[in-house]
Amino acid sequence: MFDNPNAIEYRTLPAVHRFTALQTGEIDILLSNTTWTISRDTLIGLEFAPIIFYDGQGMMVHKNSGIKSLKDMQDSTICVISGTTTELNLADQMQIRKVSYKPLTFEEVNVAFSA
Repeated sequence: MFDNPNAIEYRTLPAVHRFTALQTGEIDILLSNTTWTISRDTLIGLEFAPIIFYDGQGMMVHKNSGIKSLKDMQDSTICVISGTTTELNLADQMQIRKVSYKPLTFEEVNVAFSA
């Protein structure tokens, strides 16, 4: 595989299907920004490799929107990838702050970026 670039097939999967594809053997390894959670570590039956990247979450808004915090996003439509920890974290944080919003979910990240 190291000297043969044709030995590897790269596939794009929607986030919601990534664990099923790994569990069923459809793919051999998942190379993705995947949050390591206790439920994923214990319930899915997969083995997480060492952490190679730490990240965080934030919002991207137009500079002149006046939005400075999540509370300023009351009744906003927010793009998010379905089936991700980000989607769950968004729901949790908006509920804590009692901010109503409309999630606009996408299965593929490039489509979300375009939106």
